[in-house]
Amino acid sequence: MLAKHDSRSAMSGLWKSLLVSQTERILEMSEWINNIFRAGAVNKGGVVRRQKADVLKNGGYKALLKEVKKRHFHLLRTGGQYIIICNKGDL
Repeated sequence: MLAKHDSRSAMSGLWKSLLVSQTERILEMSEWINNIFRAGAVNKGGVVRRQKADVLKNGGYKALLKEVKKRHFHLLRTGGQYIIICNKGDL
């Protein structure tokens, strides 16, 4: 009976560790995306570019697109880059 309890305790600890790790990763991704929109060009209606590989590694396309839509900006993909047009006007 003791071994079964120890096994459950170890699994519980593993799940807690994975949950904390995943939560930290989500916060890092969120911060990375928020940091994009702190660029000076954002407030001036300019353009911000990010490498496609960096977006996929650090924040994810869906999260980036969600933030772009929330701000009513425009997102383009060309070659290996995402280009964010920080202007609410029509294209």
